[in-house]
Amino acid sequence: MTLEKWAHWAEIVSSIAVVATLLFLVQEIRGNTQALERQITMDRVSAVNTPFFTAPELASVIVKIKAVDGALPGPKAYAERYGLTPEEAVLWDRHLTLLWMGLEADYQHGDTPGVVEAWVRDLMTNEDNQLYWKANRTWHGPGFQAMVDRFTAASE
Repeated sequence: MTLEKWAHWAEIVSSIAVVATLLFLVQEIRGNTQALERQITMDRVSAVNTPFFTAPELASVIVKIKAVDGALPGPKAYAERYGLTPEEAVLWDRHLTLLWMGLEADYQHGDTPGVVEAWVRDLMTNEDNQLYWKANRTWHGPGFQAMVDRFTAASE
């Protein structure tokens, strides 16, 4: 083989290596984008709900407002079923909102579906999560709703 033929083969191999590297980078960027989208979703959910845990007096503010506007279905259901104070029910509702929105973020952004499904299946065996889902189902996307509804129907 002449030096010229070796140069051609080296050029072909290097071209293949460049294409393989580009495909790898595309895959890495997609994964990073999904992780960022999930983090953005969780930051938004946390921004709305976390203040209730760091400043629990906000729960009593919500209770006073909803006494005039009408009680939220989730906290009302927890208060009635478990004998929680209205403030405790608001805090529990915020806790479950963080939990369920986190599961939906995992579901939407490519985390292992079997893991999310296992969590949902386990959570739906508990009445407080069933109450949450009944009151707040429409807050979630259609794909996640369909997946959770499969487990809800199975537990009834």
